[in-house]
Order: sequence, then structure tokens, then C-alpha cells
Amino acid sequence: MALEYAYRVKDDRVLMSFPRGIAPTQLGVYPLVSKDGISEKAREVHQQLLNEGFAAELDETGSIGRRYARADEAGVPLGITIDYDTLNDDTVTIRDRDSWQQVRSPIKDLPELLHRYFQGKVNFEDLGT
Repeated sequence: MALEYAYRVKDDRVLMSFPRGIAPTQLGVYPLVSKDGISEKAREVHQQLLNEGFAAELDETGSIGRRYARADEAGVPLGITIDYDTLNDDTVTIRDRDSWQQVRSPIKDLPELLHRYFQGKVNFEDLGT
């Protein structure tokens, strides 16, 4: 029944809009490119999230748009993108599956922010600027 209610189409793309509390995978971690140390930083952030108890996947294949589309189809509520700014200021972009909005947040704040988000204590807009 959850699959039936989660299935949506947005701009001709299929989304599985699982409520954040029952999503099989909570987070996707995506390096913008696979060079210049970005992939290594993505693996580090991914491992940090796993250590914090999140169900997170790391996807390094294809364009960033295609990775977002795959995650949307699988129902992953949030995507964490590692880019060149991450290497300079230790912040990441967080993308919401349902609205496709993005915010920027420090890596050091991710565990607390994300735990609060998945507990329903904060909304997406509260995750960053």
C-alpha cells in the first residue's frame, strides 16, 4: 500500500515520495565530479553518515542530474552533493526529492540536522540556507 501512495509523476519523471520515516534509503551522497579529491570527500561524508546510523548510498556514476533522477525513482528523500565549494568551506548541498529545492549546510552540522529532520522535528527549509 505504501508503494501505491508514494508513486507520483512530476515533469514526466517518476518519483516515489515515501514519507521520510519509512524511506528504505534516507540519503544519497553524490560527488559532482570524480576528480580533484571530490570523490574522496564524498566517500568520507558517506562513511560519516553511515557511522551516524543513516541508511545512505553513494552514487558516483553518470551525470549529477541522472543520479538525482535515479534517487527520485527509488524514493530517497534527500541528496547530499559534494562539489568544489565543499573542498573550500566544508559545506554540502542538500536536495529535497519532492520539491527539488536545495540548501547549503556545513558538514559538521549534518548529523544533528539530519537526525532532527528524520524525526520530524524540522522541515527541509531548516536544514540550511
